[in-house]
Amino acid sequence: MEFINFTNNILKSNLNIKSLPFKLNFAITWRCNARCKMCNIWKKKSLNELTTSEIEEFARKNPYFSWVSLTGGEPFLRVDFVEIVKAFKKFSPLYILNVPTNGTLTEKIERDIRQILKLKIPNVIVTISIDGSKRIHDYIRGIDGAFDRALLTFKMLKEISKRSRGFKVLFAYTISPFNVGKFEDTYKEIKREIKDVSVYDFHINIFHYSTHYYSNDNVSIANPEKYKSLLLKEIRKILKMKNSSIDPIGFVEIEYLKFSTKFIKTGKTPLQCKSLRSSIFIDPLGNVYPCTIWNVKLGNLRDYGYDIKKIFRENKKKIEKLLYLIDNKKCPNCWTPCEANQTILGNMARIF
Repeated sequence: MEFINFTNNILKSNLNIKSLPFKLNFAITWRCNARCKMCNIWKKKSLNELTTSEIEEFARKNPYFSWVSLTGGEPFLRVDFVEIVKAFKKFSPLYILNVPTNGTLTEKIERDIRQILKLKIPNVIVTISIDGSKRIHDYIRGIDGAFDRALLTFKMLKEISKRSRGFKVLFAYTISPFNVGKFEDTYKEIKREIKDVSVYDFHINIFHYSTHYYSNDNVSIANPEKYKSLLLKEIRKILKMKNSSIDPIGFVEIEYLKFSTKFIKTGKTPLQCKSLRSSIFIDPLGNVYPCTIWNVKLGNLRDYGYDIKKIFRENKKKIEKLLYLIDNKKCPNCWTPCEANQTILGNMARIF
């Protein structure tokens, strides 16, 4: 049933049939135990964040999400993480749950994932951040031992995945000014530690600015043109290393990389973006945005009875204007996987 609902949502997205977003990007906390160089979420104060009961009420009022991404901060720092997942599983036709983590809270992650897998969500995907060799990764993440803990968590979850259908764990590698050109070296170092790791175990992201999410507009790129050239070279190299798609997740990853080259060259979103149509972003305080990049607040859940339909209904003209701007590429333009993955699935007719 969840698969049929998810497929129906993808079909509607391809046909541009108006419907409520089926993917939720939800930062459930600003708290983070890392001190990343390319992200300032860890500097934010985690005050007045949505409580467990508020999130349960939100899940109850909006029972149509088939794809939920629970992010942060570090999402596993929430003691009620499993309860949050249970709320979405209880009220929505949840087909995909994905969770990005820095992987340092190994024991907590293992406990929570084992409980979550008992919920029988068809697809659970955990991505563990890794941004370079041990020296580079620990420098970027701002904490000693981050690399070793990330690898330990990956190995632990990989063992669980061998016995759990529908559960997948990947490394998430974000290419940024701090590590551009270092992917192959990173891959080789990890392969020395984990013999059976494959290039297909890596999910690739591109560094982006976001004032309302990452709060990283103070991160500077010394030589933008050189960075752009190195970034293109890196993406092309990774494409050659991957060279094919081996499963549905692999297909989306390959397409993301292919379209990344167009985005890097033009600075424009390479496909019709599906933000607001297919997905929305909500921060830990309940503020609702079109996506993780565009700092345009639609409203706060607490002011609208935790009802997304009410927010859309009472801000109809504003949303129509935003959709017009998105369609005409007058939004900030981005190609971050938080938005790109559902955009790829919503443009299958154009891709083929």
